[in-house]
Amino acid sequence: MNLTPGSLYFMRERDHVTGDISAYVKIGLTRDDRTSESRKGDHQTGNPREIIVIEELVSPAISELETQMHARHAIDRITGEWFALNETQLSDAYLLAQKLAKNLEKHLPGLQRVEQIAAMHSTEEEIKPDSTLLDIHEVYKTNAAQLMAVEDELKEIKETLRDFAKNTGGINGVAGWRVSAPRPKIDEKRLQSDFPEIHSKFTSSETSMAARFTATKPRRAKTTKEKPETDEPTSPPLDRIDFYLDRDQAVEELHARHLILLARQGELTWEKDFIETQMKVACGNAKSISGICSWPRLETIKSKFDKRGFTNSHPDMAYSYTFTPAPTYSFIVNEFHPYALKIGGTK
Repeated sequence: MNLTPGSLYFMRERDHVTGDISAYVKIGLTRDDRTSESRKGDHQTGNPREIIVIEELVSPAISELETQMHARHAIDRITGEWFALNETQLSDAYLLAQKLAKNLEKHLPGLQRVEQIAAMHSTEEEIKPDSTLLDIHEVYKTNAAQLMAVEDELKEIKETLRDFAKNTGGINGVAGWRVSAPRPKIDEKRLQSDFPEIHSKFTSSETSMAARFTATKPRRAKTTKEKPETDEPTSPPLDRIDFYLDRDQAVEELHARHLILLARQGELTWEKDFIETQMKVACGNAKSISGICSWPRLETIKSKFDKRGFTNSHPDMAYSYTFTPAPTYSFIVNEFHPYALKIGGTK
């Protein structure tokens, strides 16, 4: 978890001519010592409306807090960092932010301790758990089971929407294909095979700490839905990628459910992070806690190729070994709704 402190702000816009205040609230952050007033100037530039900072609070791990607020209010999220919140909803959102910030303050010593021991070599010791650790593990297993259920439902919704949008670019306001823009890269394997001495000259070793924390949790339930085998492409034809389908009520209901699940996923992930913090602190320098978790921390040596140095020294060779990977396609369900939800009592 990134523990960098900062401020979380809630902003509205006011029309200079009419004095009307926007129904939308921007929930964003500033890091370190920068104030929301200074951040306000960034948004004011080129904006014909006056920016008003409604609320602000200081917190450790400000990026985590902002991420949580965006997830918990996904059903209110219109686009980016803008949310449709009336005054009561804004007040509730600010109270939630205060509660989460206090939660971070409470767990900060443990989070800082985890940062320290994560950089240390683990020993071969395996700790025998006491009753407190066993209780913590039971809470973790309950959380893990709930989180897996949410993740499985999110995956099912995504697959349903992708099937609905097949052979198109997506569904207006709901989901669509994202195409990557790969950067040119040097084919290191081919270069190493053809000119091992030159490749070796620009390759160095880096030492880093490799740490992987795993905790014992329930097995993921097998899905009963079996998708038939198909020859359909995993992405639409390029000449159809800009064509979007209109959404219907069934699609909107699925999207609304997706947004509600994002809030629950955020809540469960928040709890999971703090439970794992307790486990890691209890683990200390040991490699594991018997029957509960393992956390080996070992130094690893990785090779690093100096692309810039090689290109400067051998520009023609670098050009001949440079290629651009094929783009990849990802189907993304929007974590916001740029349209009015009129189903399920959400709006």
